[in-house]
Amino acid sequence: MLVGIRANYIDWAKREFLVNVLTGEVDARGRGARAESQDALYRYFFDVLGMEAVRCTVFAHNAAILKVIDEGGWELTDTTYKPAVGGGAPIELRSFRLKRETWARKAGEKATRGRREA
Repeated sequence: MLVGIRANYIDWAKREFLVNVLTGEVDARGRGARAESQDALYRYFFDVLGMEAVRCTVFAHNAAILKVIDEGGWELTDTTYKPAVGGGAPIELRSFRLKRETWARKAGEKATRGRREA
């Protein structure tokens, strides 16, 4: 079963990285793989490589990921429209940026909640 694929691109000059996630089969979704791998990935890019921010884009109709983006403290940086593959109305694409400081604060809040719940 394909859980998903991540592709990450580093802009060393800006000290930022771009994360792309392709979700896998429907039956594999919602089991925590994205969040679990994201935590390890962000720790590596921010704490080991010293990146200052991460960027991503999300289709405007992807309510589940937009909820995660909102809860994670990401900042909207741009909105563009791309032609739909099958024709019809253009698709809205939103670009976001998350600063290392915001990620660290949110990660700390998550860890505190986890200790309280344990």
